[in-house]
Amino acid sequence: MQAAGAPAVLLRVTRNGVMTQYRAGTTALGTNRAVPFDSRFRIGSVTKMFTATVLLQLVAAGRVDLDAPVARYLPGLLPDASTVRMVMQHTSGLPDY
Repeated sequence: MQAAGAPAVLLRVTRNGVMTQYRAGTTALGTNRAVPFDSRFRIGSVTKMFTATVLLQLVAAGRVDLDAPVARYLPGLLPDASTVRMVMQHTSGLPDY
């Protein structure tokens, strides 16, 4: 991954209620600081279809409501007016970085 330009990789697996975390790499290339487990990062374009698939599976299972505010699931992340559906349709007003 570092050869491709990524300074670190984070992985979290939850199975039967037990969470296991793995990490490799550093906070920045050329440093010795391990990447924190609670790091925030942007998801790459390839993962958008996987994220949408999992979200729609959660909707089908009744665990997520597409018309609910994102704040129900991620408090404080977005304005209350932004719904899950709006985020998925790219109409929530989030800026394009």
